[in-house]
Amino acid sequence: MSQFVYYIPDKTSFTREEAKRSPASHAIEDSFAFREVYGGPDGGAGCVFGVSDERLGFYANRQT
Repeated sequence: MSQFVYYIPDKTSFTREEAKRSPASHAIEDSFAFREVYGGPDGGAGCVFGVSDERLGFYANRQT
């Protein structure tokens, strides 16, 4: 499954309520998943979120 993934720098957890208040609130559906990442797009730690936890993460060599 492919999905659009949002990266939140310097945050290691992210609730559905926080996501609904974020600029990406339009992406929040019934399904919501987040995962902590290290070495994100900015080289730091943070978390990513999307609609499914299937293959959710930051994969620099496989994502644009």
